[in-house]
Amino acid sequence: MLFTAVFVIGVQLPNFIQQYSQRLAGHLAEAQDQLSQYQVIANLHFDGSLKKLVARYQANPDPAINEIAVIVDTLQNRVSVLELQYQKISQTDYLEQLIALAQHLNREIAGATIDTFAPALPLTIEALVTGAILALCFSALFSGCGYSINRLFNKRLTGKSSSMT
Repeated sequence: MLFTAVFVIGVQLPNFIQQYSQRLAGHLAEAQDQLSQYQVIANLHFDGSLKKLVARYQANPDPAINEIAVIVDTLQNRVSVLELQYQKISQTDYLEQLIALAQHLNREIAGATIDTFAPALPLTIEALVTGAILALCFSALFSGCGYSINRLFNKRLTGKSSSMT
């Protein structure tokens, strides 16, 4: 039963990676679009430099303009982070995608992906191998734990019964 459950969950991982990647791409496109609007201003007035635009906004005595500087700076950082995450998860090698998912997972985007996740029964090699490996690992882990607990429990019972005689 546990083997089958873990197998079914495991075969969903490639599907999750695909849906997560699509959502990540959407967030990246939206952030790039927002940043491009500030880039137009930077192109017109600051020789294309967003750093100069941010510095001018920070130097402005108006607190509202200072807050815009924070927004632009935060947006630049978000675009950089999302680009890195998307570049890593877009690898063509499945093992590299798994590693990228583990190392560069965006929790906000992963949570949103899980909330709208549409399970499927993919019959790809990656899905079947992932499901089988995860199921075998969990089966071995739980079998080993069950064996150890059973052995420990039997040892205690044997020790108590021999001390009673």
